[in-house]
Amino acid sequence: MDIVKRGDYFAAQGWYPAQQKACGRQIEEFLKALDSQTLPAQRLRCGIVPHAGWMFSGRLAAWTIGALARHADQVDTVVLLGGHLGPGSGSWILKDGRWPTPVGDLEVDRDLSEAVARETGWRLTGPADYQPDNTLELQMPILRHCFSNSRLVAAGVAADPDCIDAGAAVVRAAADLGRDIVVIGSTDLTHYGPNYGFNPAGSGAEAVTWVKEVNDARGVELMVNLDPKTLVLEALEKHFCCCPGATAATLAAARALGADKGHVLSTLTSYDVHPGESFVGYAAVVF
Repeated sequence: MDIVKRGDYFAAQGWYPAQQKACGRQIEEFLKALDSQTLPAQRLRCGIVPHAGWMFSGRLAAWTIGALARHADQVDTVVLLGGHLGPGSGSWILKDGRWPTPVGDLEVDRDLSEAVARETGWRLTGPADYQPDNTLELQMPILRHCFSNSRLVAAGVAADPDCIDAGAAVVRAAADLGRDIVVIGSTDLTHYGPNYGFNPAGSGAEAVTWVKEVNDARGVELMVNLDPKTLVLEALEKHFCCCPGATAATLAAARALGADKGHVLSTLTSYDVHPGESFVGYAAVVF
């Protein structure tokens, strides 16, 4: 089976540890901090993760993935949705292969990937065609650590109107194959400042407050309320979500799996870690 080419591109760039021991140790440190969190009593089936370098948002990503793993006896397949894809970009899904991480490989669930492609019309792509994508890669070592016996479905989801129906289609395809799944959507929140050409609240402390308490707060509110339609429409206008297609599909999948409310584990901005004129928001949410 072919291995995903350049599947560890961002490790080589220093976004997370490239060596097995260091990578595993960092994940364990993130997960230890999850012990202080109060998790919902019901089984969690879906989540939202950020995808910046681990020094900024790795803890939040690990909390979401770790919380899902703690609520699952056996998960056949982890479905990871990401991609910086706007309207009309075209959604894609990895059809087969193995994804390399410093802590071991993840095997793609070919049957489920093909079934999802049939249900959604997403383009099937092979391992050799993969282009580096931080929305997906930054989660892979954590997924491998927490779901070591599970397979993978990885897709990039465009912010088209049908992304909402696609979320339910993922759940339907899994049910048809008898797969027990979790669905994870990868997105960062507001990208603010001169680096991103977006600064409607000026600069300094007032800008940070606006991002946290207004713009990011609105995106998180829509996640918690499982409102994928409004999230897509407002994200394209207000820029509080860089992967609205993947996020909306995940919310729709959560609804299809029986969730009616989300639970926020934590929010953060890169400004909290490294203050600067330009900064990005992050959230860890589970359903």
